[in-house]
Amino acid sequence: PESARLRTLLGLGERLGPGFVSAEVLRQTLPTDGRTLLLNRGAVDGVKPFSPVVSPEGLVGVVREVDERTSIAMTWAHPEFRVSAVSEAGDIAGIAAPTAVGDASRTTLEFRAITYRDTLPDGALVVASGLGGVYPRGLPLGVVAGVEREQMGWERVYRLRPLAHPSVVSQVLILQGLEPLRIPAAFAEAGRAAKAAAAARTPASTPPAAPSAPTVPESTSAMPPSGGSP
Repeated sequence: PESARLRTLLGLGERLGPGFVSAEVLRQTLPTDGRTLLLNRGAVDGVKPFSPVVSPEGLVGVVREVDERTSIAMTWAHPEFRVSAVSEAGDIAGIAAPTAVGDASRTTLEFRAITYRDTLPDGALVVASGLGGVYPRGLPLGVVAGVEREQMGWERVYRLRPLAHPSVVSQVLILQGLEPLRIPAAFAEAGRAAKAAAAARTPASTPPAAPSAPTVPESTSAMPPSGGSP
C-alpha cells in the first residue's frame, strides 16, 4: 500500500509539472492528531511559509513555520484554517473551514457564507478559488454531503466530505508557486473519483409503482340468461 501511495504521488508530480518539492511526514503532535504535520523539507529545499501542501486526493493544508531542514504544516483540520472556495462550475463562492468539534479525528469541512438562494446538490465538488494568492484555483477540497445549517433567507452552510485525510498521509507535495502548475488537469481524476464515490453513497430514487387496476369481485349469484326472467 505504501509503495502504491508513493507511485500515485509521483504520478501527481508528473501531471503538475515543475514547481513543487516532495516531502515526508516525520511525525504528528499526537498519533491521531491531523491538525499539524512535521515535514522533512525546509528552507534549504526552497520551502516558504504559506506554501500549499497537497496529496494525490487534494489539499492537505499549508506550511506555517519553516526551519532550515524541516517545516510545520497546518492542515485543514486546524481551527484557524480558512480557504476561499468555489463550486467546480465556479458559480457559487464561499469559505471552506473546519467544523468546530473538539475531537480532531471527527473534524470535517464546512462550506460557509453561501447565500440562501444558492443551492448545491450532494456530491458537488468544491475547490479552492485562487483568491488571496495562497491556494491555486482548482485544488480539490471536498464534496457536498448535505446542509449543515441554514439561516432562513440569509445564509446556508454545507457539510463537505474532505478528499484528503491529514491524519493518515505519509508523503505529500509542497507547492512552490502558482505557475506553471497544471492544477485542474493534475487533480481531474481525484475529482472524478470523489464525485463517483459520493454518487455511490446516495441511494438511487425508486420511481413510484403504477397503481394496480381495481379488482372486480366475483358475483355470488348466477346472472339470468339474456331476455330471461329471474
